[in-house]
Amino acid sequence: MKSNAQIRGGTSSWLRKQLVPATAFLALFIVFAFWYYEGNNFTDGNIPGTYVADRSSRSDVLYLRTDHTYEQEDLTNGQKKNASGTWRFMGNADAHIVFEGSFLNAPAAAVGRDDHYAFGMFDNLFGYLTLTLQSDSDPLIFHKRHLLF
Repeated sequence: MKSNAQIRGGTSSWLRKQLVPATAFLALFIVFAFWYYEGNNFTDGNIPGTYVADRSSRSDVLYLRTDHTYEQEDLTNGQKKNASGTWRFMGNADAHIVFEGSFLNAPAAAVGRDDHYAFGMFDNLFGYLTLTLQSDSDPLIFHKRHLLF
């Protein structure tokens, strides 16, 4: 016959063997749920901000404002150019954005027929937004600037 100490030790070991996998599963579920939510959380509220695209010979800064206007600054070899217009977010699963007005250095594949529109798509990786104006060879990629970096 087993003593009370042996029974308690066996129960504790059994409980520990059950608790560790359950805790790991719960932690993975929480991480996945957070990732899924953040990856698909695009609203007019989290899109405005300052976006930066650095390329070899130029730097582009894109300011998306809460009133749905934008301003773009292009600095190429010391020469500064500005463009502005309005933006409209298409709240679909692909997180598309449409810029209406002038847009500098947009790849040809991202520009509308009359050159007054440019089209982009957002990616969200745990709150770090990336805006891509797609091209077959050389896409223009903006990264949202955050307070810390």
